Amino acid sequence: MGVWLVLWWARATSMPVSTTGWMLYAPGQTWIEDLLDGPWELEALTEPAGGWQGGFFVHSQEQPWEVERRLRTLSGRHAIPMLACYVETSDFGYALALAHGELVARYLVNAHAAEVFVEAVWAWEQCVALHGRAWQQVGLEGLAGWSRVAPRPLTASQLQALLAGKHLFPEHPLLNELGLALGIEAPHP
Repeated sequence: MGVWLVLWWARATSMPVSTTGWMLYAPGQTWIEDLLDGPWELEALTEPAGGWQGGFFVHSQEQPWEVERRLRTLSGRHAIPMLACYVETSDFGYALALAHGELVARYLVNAHAAEVFVEAVWAWEQCVALHGRAWQQVGLEGLAGWSRVAPRPLTASQLQALLAGKHLFPEHPLLNELGLALGIEAPHP
């Protein structure tokens, strides 16, 4: 019964499971064109919400740290806030909040995977480098502060309820719930 429930849930979510890619959100749409010129493939666009547009991008030529550098440049060039959510094969993911090219906050979902994936080790190291040893709480507080630019700002407690703990599929909080909670993604029909 449990396996069938998991399979049903996986089909009922909006993003496929066992995904590797980036869900990016920013105000307007002009920033999307800059990403289509590189090694990116746009798989899906969200319905615009609150003046924000989201897009799910996949790539196979760049590591997360290279993508992050590209996103910081893009956010700075367009002078926009941006939320970037990365998921690696349903094992771990992280959220990255940018404002005008500056890194504001990051948060690693399923941090226990940092023992297995080089990308997760790197993401964990970056969380610690930015937020210190208390990276989980400080990262949530940073995301909460950044969320003031979104139509529905969230508190650190709300973000903790959404992102903290172990997730069977990190796609669920990062690619399905976070954008909806912030009001930067329209509800799914």
